Amino acid sequence: MAAMASRPDVPAPSRSAMKAADDWARRGSNLAGRGQLGTIVRWLSGVQDSFPPTYPEHPRLVIFASASLAATGTFDEGRAAEPALTGVAVASRAGVPFRAVDPGHPPSDKPPGTLSDEGQETGDQAWRVALTAQAFSAAQSTGSDIADQETDTGTDLILLAWSGTAATRSSLALSATLLGADPVDLTGTDSHDDDQAWIQLHTQIRDSLWRSRSVPRRAEDLAMALADEELVSMASFLARCSQRRTPVLLDGPVAVSAALLAERLAPGARRWWQCAHVSGNPGASKALDELQMSAWLDLETTLQDGTAAVAALGLLGAAVAAATSPDRFRGTS
Repeated sequence: MAAMASRPDVPAPSRSAMKAADDWARRGSNLAGRGQLGTIVRWLSGVQDSFPPTYPEHPRLVIFASASLAATGTFDEGRAAEPALTGVAVASRAGVPFRAVDPGHPPSDKPPGTLSDEGQETGDQAWRVALTAQAFSAAQSTGSDIADQETDTGTDLILLAWSGTAATRSSLALSATLLGADPVDLTGTDSHDDDQAWIQLHTQIRDSLWRSRSVPRRAEDLAMALADEELVSMASFLARCSQRRTPVLLDGPVAVSAALLAERLAPGARRWWQCAHVSGNPGASKALDELQMSAWLDLETTLQDGTAAVAALGLLGAAVAAATSPDRFRGTS
């Protein structure tokens, strides 16, 4: 089991800036300050310690990609040698730089716009029963190191995405345990075209939950029993971003599952994150309820490669414009 470690200290977003945003939202007949735009303004003001907030100058799409993606090709200036991830194409068109990392290997010094490392394919069917203490620690270090690199180079908003296979299973198993939910409640019964694949997925998840029934309920021990390197690295990345005061926009169910784990590992970290979309995924929706946030968009797509996060930048821009418009102090009618 993981050694007992003290919880990392996570700073809180600025209360004074959030209060200023609340005052703006209540002032006069300012309808722009209510609803989704007001929520975004309040969050962005808090994480920037400033009201009105400003549009991020250096956002970056960070994709946690499995070794299978690393084996298919490398990214080159926003384009993939093999069929491109939609999120990468959308980010390139929007002028948002990206970075794809293989969490199964330590980050390298390769510049953004390339895969950080190329690893050996372990097979889509590889389903780890548990992580060793060494693998767990290494995955945590990888995630933290990537977060430090991004913060140190001036990234002021992370768009966190994922592309892979194995983390889907581990995220469902871990989320079911952390939420105290049945796996079926997290996936639904009508969201899969292949009944046999659905049965196999849930059989694997239930087997993992059964094998972990005697594991202590500490987040570290549950992560070692149920998660894989991808999920642990993403959770560590999120926790470290919060420690470094770097806000994150989550994209998709796996990123949300990693956030659920990160909040258990570093209580209070969730205040530095928002979610772009989960598109009705029942498990991610339950996790968002636990994290006390809601998705900005519903694109009715299963993509979680950054497409929605980049699209959500338009909504963020609208919120900033509303908060910085000449009418912000007297309200609009």
